[in-house]
Amino acid sequence: MSRTYNEYYFEKLDIMDKLDEIGLLTRLLRIVYKEQGLDTIKYLVCNKTKRKFIWFNDDMMTDIISDIEEGVSYEN
Repeated sequence: MSRTYNEYYFEKLDIMDKLDEIGLLTRLLRIVYKEQGLDTIKYLVCNKTKRKFIWFNDDMMTDIISDIEEGVSYEN
């Protein structure tokens, strides 16, 4: 796998972990994203992790939401 893919994948896992801690890693995420937008979710996640994410954008949110709806799990 390429380095870019690995960075995206692990960043996505970190974001999903924090969304789970916040309680948004459910179907509720789609509603919050639609009503409040990426900036609100990004603020919550970045504030919780105390870091900035390079790949955290609308495409990643769409990817995370589709994973939730399809029931994809990344837990070990």
